[in-house]
Amino acid sequence: MTKRDEVAAEAALLEARRLDPKNPWIALNLGVINHWRGKNDLARTEYKAALAFERVDNAAVVSDGALNGASVGSLSRHNLALLDKNEGREAVPAAPAKRTAPQTRTDGKISPSVVESKPGDTRTELLALLGAWRTSWADGDIEAYLACYTPSFHGDKPDRRAWEENRRRFVAGKRGIDIGLEDISVLIEGGKATLTFVQGYRSPSFSDVGSKKLSFERIGGQWLIVREVFSAKK
Repeated sequence: MTKRDEVAAEAALLEARRLDPKNPWIALNLGVINHWRGKNDLARTEYKAALAFERVDNAAVVSDGALNGASVGSLSRHNLALLDKNEGREAVPAAPAKRTAPQTRTDGKISPSVVESKPGDTRTELLALLGAWRTSWADGDIEAYLACYTPSFHGDKPDRRAWEENRRRFVAGKRGIDIGLEDISVLIEGGKATLTFVQGYRSPSFSDVGSKKLSFERIGGQWLIVREVFSAKK
């Protein structure tokens, strides 16, 4: 987040939420990312979640040095106030990059505040790609969305052309789309990988939630989606 890499940060935070769903700092960070993007309703939801899960530990590093040492609750209330005042993107302080001390788990082990991935970390790379796929869909960026798939991908349509026409109709230039990803699982087997997760889709006219499975293959040095399966919850 300090590098303003929203896609990679969001992917890491979603994975962190899977491991620690009631961590208020994760909710605060996700709120800031949505705030940056102008998704104020989602940002407000995350800030309120951070308040609900509030605990006693303070921020060590935020973009506004005056807020260093603030609690997660103070930062959440500060950001909610900015939303209420309709202040712009740059008025939002970055959430903490780290805390003053690591958090001690109940098993006695130490959970570091910041986990740095090694270059070439396949899991991190796949999570970042998942974030890019989600963002391109939510933002209606059809070219970026199509680029996530292999050139031969056609889903449940008879050929690639039919699939692209369908996707352009339902993705290109759309606004007010929110896509949530939860319970992300990553399975890597050589040059193949499978990501499964719960997908929530919401638009002004339609919403659904269900299980999604994306199968990736490494082709030409790049991970691309080769198969996609969605099963809606009844």
